Amino acid sequence: MPIHYDHPTAFSHWGDEERAAINRVHRSGRWTMGAETEAFEAELAAYHGRKHAVCINSGSSANLIAVAALFHVKDNPLIRGDIAAVPALAWPTLYSPAVQHGLELQLMDCDPKTWNAPIDQNLEAHNLVMGCSILGNPAPLDLLAEGAKNMGAWFINDNCES
Repeated sequence: MPIHYDHPTAFSHWGDEERAAINRVHRSGRWTMGAETEAFEAELAAYHGRKHAVCINSGSSANLIAVAALFHVKDNPLIRGDIAAVPALAWPTLYSPAVQHGLELQLMDCDPKTWNAPIDQNLEAHNLVMGCSILGNPAPLDLLAEGAKNMGAWFINDNCES
């Protein structure tokens, strides 16, 4: 029996608002770092109650910037040799920023049903927990973030699959 998919593999759900935004960017000639990006950064920062938001080129760069920034925070900065708890199954771009900055990785076991790392494991003392949804299965990011907070650790959410 042939497999029937309810969702086409190529489609567009863009409405007039999205098309207008694309056209504004196109007309500006500034695909990145232009007025539209600056306006989006301000809107995103306000939405999250922050002073600033920074748009970058990829999730890989976002992970690198996030890890680097945590070495320069006023309270509880990361230092080389700190332990970062990471899911055993994730993307290289989740691990590499931690390794580049001299953090030691502690692999969190993954649930065989979801392939994601649950927080109910014995984690060593560390300053960073990194969460990642994998292969279309959403990780318990809220629980990982809460667990990190309870341990006094930073939390980075790499959710490129959402």
